[in-house]
Amino acid sequence: MFPWFWTVSTSFKKPSELFIFPPLWIPESLRISNYAEVFATVPFARWYLNSTIVVLLTTLGVLASATLVSYSFARFRWPGRDIVFAITLGTMMLPSEIMLSRRSHRRELPK
Repeated sequence: MFPWFWTVSTSFKKPSELFIFPPLWIPESLRISNYAEVFATVPFARWYLNSTIVVLLTTLGVLASATLVSYSFARFRWPGRDIVFAITLGTMMLPSEIMLSRRSHRRELPK
C-alpha cells in the first residue's frame, strides 16, 4: 500500500514540496489544481477511453476463442488432439516476458 499512498500523497503536493529532505508524507496543503492541470495539459480522458476499449475488446476476444477451443478439446476426438493440447498447455505455462525477450533479440540482416 505504501507506493499507492506515496503516489496519491505526492499528487497533491506543491512543486516545492516534491524534493524536500526528509520527505513530507502528507502535504502541508492539498493542491487539487494539480489534477485540473493534468486534464488541461494532456488528453488523459482519451487515453483512458483508449485503454478501456483495448481491455474490453481483448477480454471479449479471449473469452470467445477460449470458449471455442476448450469446447473442442473437451467434446471432440480428432487426430493430434492430445499433442495440440499439450502444446497449448505448454505455451500457457510460459510467462509472457519470455516470448517478448525472444522477439527483442532478433537481429536484422544487413541489406
